[in-house]
Amino acid sequence: MKAIDKIILKSFIAPYILSFLVAEFVLIMQFLWLRIDDIIGKGLSVGIILELIFYFAITIIPKAIPISLLISSVLVFGDLSEKNELSSFKSAGVSLFRIMRGGLFLALFTAVISLLTSNFLRPTANYKFFYRLNAVNTQKAGLSFEEGVFNKDFDDYVIRIGEKDENGKNISDVLIYDHTGSKSGFLSKPHRNENLINLVSAKEGEMYGSTDGNYFIMKLIDGIQIREDRSEFDSKTKNKSYPIVRTKFKEWNKIFDLTQFDMEAMDLNLNRNKADLLNCWQLKTEIDSINRTIDKIRNITTLPFSKILNSDYTQESNLKNNKSHIPKSVFLKSKKPLKTYNSILDYYGQDNKKYIRETHKKVIRKKELFATNTRKVEIKESSKRAYLLRLNQQFSWALICIIFFFIGAPLGSIIRKGGYGYPLLISIVFFMLFIMLNIMGEKLNRIEVLTPILAAWLPCLVLCPFAIYLSYKSVIDAKLEDIVNPF
Repeated sequence: MKAIDKIILKSFIAPYILSFLVAEFVLIMQFLWLRIDDIIGKGLSVGIILELIFYFAITIIPKAIPISLLISSVLVFGDLSEKNELSSFKSAGVSLFRIMRGGLFLALFTAVISLLTSNFLRPTANYKFFYRLNAVNTQKAGLSFEEGVFNKDFDDYVIRIGEKDENGKNISDVLIYDHTGSKSGFLSKPHRNENLINLVSAKEGEMYGSTDGNYFIMKLIDGIQIREDRSEFDSKTKNKSYPIVRTKFKEWNKIFDLTQFDMEAMDLNLNRNKADLLNCWQLKTEIDSINRTIDKIRNITTLPFSKILNSDYTQESNLKNNKSHIPKSVFLKSKKPLKTYNSILDYYGQDNKKYIRETHKKVIRKKELFATNTRKVEIKESSKRAYLLRLNQQFSWALICIIFFFIGAPLGSIIRKGGYGYPLLISIVFFMLFIMLNIMGEKLNRIEVLTPILAAWLPCLVLCPFAIYLSYKSVIDAKLEDIVNPF
């Protein structure tokens, strides 16, 4: 490595690290702003909050390091240009691209780090982050109750709390609607549409979680239970009325199972964000599996309707031996006097009606199968688009690091100012463009306006001309006014 490369790389160290920390901080603040309602007011410990932030910080590394390289490039080359060091190098016969070679090594290193993070750290961190976030939202169920609001977090239960103390434990004016009665008992199906009445009310109580975190307990004091007793249902007379049972209690511990939320967390969020949990090899495997499934479904769906119509009813041998089949002249113009028919089927006779009805049923079944399989293919195609987008984004985010270097370094030499003022502002503009193009690509891919590959590479396609243009202008020693004035 030449001395000039060492000088450039040494100049990059401090701005690069500082820019990375600033980018991480800004993106983490964005996350906290969006999730503030899920975190604040739920009694979470500092350790849990820091754990969430740590996992999220790892997931955003592929987005943070491009802006780090962009800002540091503008700062380093702007500072070199402001101090006339670039002019000294050029007067000594060193080209701008030769000066940029040390920074290019850092850009390639950053691209490799982006790929490694996307394939190894990010999927694991995403899994931990989503799982912990769901644990926060579900295992703290007792703290999510709001005064006077009906809560439906627990299956088959609707809970309303009139007042809740500041400690989040003591409660009063409690109502619990239990809808499990319509799904249990000796009757498999209720004999009326509405649920059986099962209401629990209490003047006061306490709520807390079990020590193992698997149960949520409501200790109700001085209350009453009103319920309809299905066991007294008269199956012979089919009586639709139920006797009311009224029970008073001094103290009752109502226990709710929290393990249901663990399964819901896995099914609802982890599966929904599955593309973020896989590396590139796993994404390719999923895409190949989806392609095989789609081909299998389409092979079943593309059964031609002619196979339905060319059934035994229309085979020549059966037409000769079985009078119940449609004769060849059945669809020819009739020579009989015109009659009034209640249905078009009456025109063809009783035996032929059977054939037409059966053929119609086969066509309807075929149509339903086609609609069902079409919907399955659409779902699989949607998953495939998400996987293809994530697969290509891993490489496009790595390439954008190099593109940002060829935007930042020439831009710094043109601006000829160091520090975190004007260069930082221009860098943020390009980074905002990168983020907006990423979001736009994901949205357009979701609604099938853009293909996943084009959506993933959209930021690179848009920003690459800027890199080429600014590199050309910096080589010919253009000033900032020469670039701004034409626009």
